[in-house]
Amino acid sequence: MIRLSPREHQILSLYVQVGRLKPVAQSLGVSIATAKIQKSSLMRKLGASNTVELMNAAIQRGLIDLRKAETK
Repeated sequence: MIRLSPREHQILSLYVQVGRLKPVAQSLGVSIATAKIQKSSLMRKLGASNTVELMNAAIQRGLIDLRKAETK
């Protein structure tokens, strides 16, 4: 089982909701570069090589509730 930190859950949830890094970075009060690094870390943890795979992996592992667009 993959364990995500509270911050990683927050990033994943925001990314699912808005779909772009710039608004995620602004919401978190970090640079776009930092948001990219955080997204890359999530992709590594979930074994994803692109954004679509990241979302699919999160859904398959039950990390995202599509009805709420939030992470569990």
